[in-house]
Amino acid sequence: STSSTTPAFLEAVSPRLAVISCGKNNDFGHPHKETLKLLESEGIEYRRTDVSHTVTVYSDGKDIFVKE
Repeated sequence: STSSTTPAFLEAVSPRLAVISCGKNNDFGHPHKETLKLLESEGIEYRRTDVSHTVTVYSDGKDIFVKE
C-alpha cells in the first residue's frame, strides 16, 4: 500500500530486492503506483506475485538470486 514503504523505511533497511505479494486485480489495488515509483526511484529491484506467481529468493550467503 502507499503507507507500507516509506523513504525512511527503505533507508533503514537498504533492501536490494522487494517481493510484493498480491493477487491479480485485488480489491485493494495493490501494489499502489506510488510504492512502485518509490522502489524504482531508489533503484530497488522488485518482483510481484500477481505477475510472476511464484517467486523464490535464495542466497549463497553473499548474493541473492530470484527464481520465477
